[in-house]
Amino acid sequence: MPLGNNALGGQDFFRQAAEVEVVTEYMDRVPDAVVEAIASHRGVDRTDLSTPLYEVIDPDALEALYRADFDATTESHPTVSFSYEGDRVVVAGPNDIVIQPQPADPAP
Repeated sequence: MPLGNNALGGQDFFRQAAEVEVVTEYMDRVPDAVVEAIASHRGVDRTDLSTPLYEVIDPDALEALYRADFDATTESHPTVSFSYEGDRVVVAGPNDIVIQPQPADPAP
């Protein structure tokens, strides 16, 4: 199911909770790809997101986890999970970003 290649050296797609693939723009940095995935999941432009990513997670630290000098033959990517405005964002690699709606909290 590859949809292209990006600067991070892999397939350029995102899996969403409904397993719908979203083709994204050319992304040089993982944080940019995360923002694009969130915006695509919500059906809005990335500039329409109300909370900057840096208020939720450190973009430089996220980028460092998926650095370009990563050696897939000897290392495995960590998985990072965080909440963003009611969605769960799971980054399992620079080209493996999943956005899932978080279930509402049950009424007390």
